[in-house]
Amino acid sequence: MNVLIIETGTKHVVATIPVVLQGMNYTPSEQEYFSEAWKCAVEDGMVEKDSRAKYSFKLA
Repeated sequence: MNVLIIETGTKHVVATIPVVLQGMNYTPSEQEYFSEAWKCAVEDGMVEKDSRAKYSFKLA
């Protein structure tokens, strides 16, 4: 599933992160997808680690 990271002030999509979470008899929550996408975006230098409040997330 793709997670869009959107800058709240401008509504600009700053990243589209593909996230795969799976397990037997397990359905991940939206928050789990968002957290994993945020981690990847920080590691790739797309966003600043301490600025998560400036962004919103959407499943695509």
